[in-house]
Amino acid sequence: MRLFPVLAAAMFAASATGATDTEESDEPEVFAAVFELHDDPADYDGYYCPPDPDENSICLGASILIQKGEIVRYLGAEPPRNHALLRKARGGDVYGDYLRFRMIAGHSVSRVLPGRFVAVLEPTANGYVFVQWKEDMTHGRPCLPSFVVAHYGDRLDLSSGSEKADGSVCF
Repeated sequence: MRLFPVLAAAMFAASATGATDTEESDEPEVFAAVFELHDDPADYDGYYCPPDPDENSICLGASILIQKGEIVRYLGAEPPRNHALLRKARGGDVYGDYLRFRMIAGHSVSRVLPGRFVAVLEPTANGYVFVQWKEDMTHGRPCLPSFVVAHYGDRLDLSSGSEKADGSVCF
């Protein structure tokens, strides 16, 4: 008799999150890309502390920022041109169109320096593109290190890149 309330709670939780039996994955949709951050002030959007099992640990927090930018080029699979979440992240001002990128910066950072970066990006329903991982380009070439390739696996279509001996993929 106790099983029914547990089952009902599980079914309610699944329906609240939109989970169905036909979904392939609960993982968010991600893309590898080269993106450029504009030289604009960032909007502060809170701070981040990683989960830590030690209750006595102290976290000074890293700033979460939203900054304007644009996608220069996709690496691998490209989302459809009318991708609803990318459309939602778009904005415009007197300087032109832009996308809103949300990222975790360092402690007390008020903006991320402008430039071009290779990144793994996740369009979100909240009106921004979340930068899950970013790094400077290697000698002007976009490369994803082996730990990024291993972590994201088949979620990123990296078939157009060239795999190096160390497991990294460059484009």
